[in-house]
Amino acid sequence: MIVRKLLLETSIIFFIFLVFWVLFGQNIASSFLIGALIHVLGMLYSSIIMLGSKAISVKGEVSKFYLAEFGKWGVVVTLFVLTFVFIDIQYPLVFFLAFAFAALLTMITNKKFL
Repeated sequence: MIVRKLLLETSIIFFIFLVFWVLFGQNIASSFLIGALIHVLGMLYSSIIMLGSKAISVKGEVSKFYLAEFGKWGVVVTLFVLTFVFIDIQYPLVFFLAFAFAALLTMITNKKFL
């Protein structure tokens, strides 16, 4: 279920990336792709931690949830820093909006939100 949701989100992001590439060019499209993939990689980390092992108790399950969420945001912040240090983002507004779009896409594709 989670893998299918992540594949759906990633395919939508790649489709929009290709549309941006055709309509606006490489710089805007790459800014969009990098911003959106930062969110997807954070969600992938969170999914791996949450599904990696079974907790014995409810306390262990809650602990694993907090570890996954704080770890996800740690991955996201690290990727933001590494992106701005090593990659020259031409359109930072598109970059941040793509991250926000990917977060909104996650909420929309979540069954509890629908």
